Amino acid sequence: ECMSLNEVVIHGIPTDYVLQEGDIIGLDLGVEEDGYYGDSALTLPIGAISPQDEKLLACSKESLMHAINSIRVGMHFKEFSQIIESTITERGFVPLKGFCGHGIGKKPHEDPEIPNYLDKGVNHNSGHKIK
Repeated sequence: ECMSLNEVVIHGIPTDYVLQEGDIIGLDLGVEEDGYYGDSALTLPIGAISPQDEKLLACSKESLMHAINSIRVGMHFKEFSQIIESTITERGFVPLKGFCGHGIGKKPHEDPEIPNYLDKGVNHNSGHKIK
């Protein structure tokens, strides 16, 4: 389990810090059962947060929902990454480089890696399609 506070993007280590109004906490929880892994992440506001942070959380949720509604069998992974990136940038934010979604199964992180942006310099999952 990880707890990422405010500017910590992912895999934060819990401390004795006491949450305060205006903080944002990211929870990353996983389980293993009978040799298979499950993983979940959730970001929550603590009380009233700034208008910019509200927009950030809304952008994150909207990007996820748009991605879910857009995915199709046979779609190239690069097309999917482009859809996510466009949703993020249209709302005035920039996707984080070096982070990605991933497969999960008998290991907590498996292929495919799915960046939240179209990396023009690297051909991630080149030619691979969503099954």
